[in-house]
Amino acid sequence: MRLGDFLDAMTGYNEGETERIKSLAEIIRTATWLLWNIQVGIEDKTDNPAGLWKLPWDNKAEGEQMKISDEEQKQFDDYQEKIINKM
Repeated sequence: MRLGDFLDAMTGYNEGETERIKSLAEIIRTATWLLWNIQVGIEDKTDNPAGLWKLPWDNKAEGEQMKISDEEQKQFDDYQEKIINKM
């Protein structure tokens, strides 16, 4: 297997696991929110689950990409080239 194919496979696996974890966390948060609203008084109720428990992906815009400087990009490219030349 080529290195690029392996990295693509690992990326796909990691994305699938991330989505699985997000789904479970959303279910847990919604269940907690429902139970919370049953137990508390009217003044303490929240309108949505995100108001009770913030998750890391709540504030990220869809398709947001990380920005890196030109120097960091060059270091990354040099590192990749070094790995490929060792093969």
